[in-house]
Amino acid sequence: MERLKELQRSSGAPPLPAPSRPSYHPDEVDPVSSPAVLPLQNEGPSGRVFNKRPKRKRSFSELPWTDYFTSKQNVEVDGDKFCVYSTGTGPTLLCLHGGGHSSLSWAVFTAELTQRANVRVVALDQRGHGDTQTRNDKDLSAETLTTDVGRVWETMYPASEDKPPVVILGHSMGGAVAVRVAAQKLIPNIRGIVVIDVVEGSAMDALSAMQGVLKRRPRSFSSKRKAIEWVLKSGQLRNNESARVSMGAQLKPCRKKGKKGNSEGSTLTALPEEGEEKTVSTSESETSYTWRVNLEDSEVYWAGWYSGMSKLFLSVPAPKLLLLAGPDRLDTELTRAHMQGKFQVQMFNLSGHSVQEDLPDKVADVVSSFLVRQRFAQGTFNPETVRPGC
Repeated sequence: MERLKELQRSSGAPPLPAPSRPSYHPDEVDPVSSPAVLPLQNEGPSGRVFNKRPKRKRSFSELPWTDYFTSKQNVEVDGDKFCVYSTGTGPTLLCLHGGGHSSLSWAVFTAELTQRANVRVVALDQRGHGDTQTRNDKDLSAETLTTDVGRVWETMYPASEDKPPVVILGHSMGGAVAVRVAAQKLIPNIRGIVVIDVVEGSAMDALSAMQGVLKRRPRSFSSKRKAIEWVLKSGQLRNNESARVSMGAQLKPCRKKGKKGNSEGSTLTALPEEGEEKTVSTSESETSYTWRVNLEDSEVYWAGWYSGMSKLFLSVPAPKLLLLAGPDRLDTELTRAHMQGKFQVQMFNLSGHSVQEDLPDKVADVVSSFLVRQRFAQGTFNPETVRPGC
């Protein structure tokens, strides 16, 4: 080695590079900079000792909505109170969540999008979901949900000259509602529509299995932390941050009589809403959490959400973008229309059904590029994310 260095100096060649240090994840321990704290050592099958990096422990504590939205208001329409979150400035992106979810399913996506485009994000808790309270929370028909969106928008912007240009964005059930709102022109100045992971054909085919999926969920949780842990470990959501901010809004407090576990065999009693008389004292039962929406009971409305959706989607004259979790979700009618260049589509093969929660940064890239390309907003445009007819 010394001879090699001497030849290198005499030849005038640049000095040999210093040995590179191993790279470590920022949340892991670096044994070079912290020699007093070394990674765990394990012995392999051959007897060779190797270093094992300590795993990063995930947190299941709840995150507040204030980290993602600047305002939360109740929009009152004929005695019904609809919860609306908003943040940002510029043209408006109206977000409608999926069945059983809430507006907080858009929280992390909103934070990512507002860093890429100058838009105002408005997210509505639909009837029976989140913090919205109506006289009939169980009426989840497509007609009622669609009418609700138009009524809320009219209440927020009563004067015609105040109504901003809008791109409407919906996920799953919210996507079906968004399509109907746009097709019926219940909101003026719609400049575009984005639908996430819902296609009429595949949605109708999946309805027969939905009851089985819902019945496999726990009926209740001892705490919101346990609910967040379950939704991540079960794979229902794949993004830790999004689960921590959105899962709590899918639950409501209840009291659980009996001594059995957190689901099977327990009798659940919902806590009284504001203004109702208490019927069960805290000492008589244990406070727990159950689902805010009883999706099993809404089965009568499922087919109505998606029936005729493809034709309505294609009938909307505004630019259209469809985001899917996989190519198997594109039905025959939309496949044919896509080949004719009638709308744009983007696949996210590493995501679950809640694409905007699992991959909020990737979805924000695509939506931002769509908004900029359609000259709806100023911001980041990546030609590799959204192309005509792709």
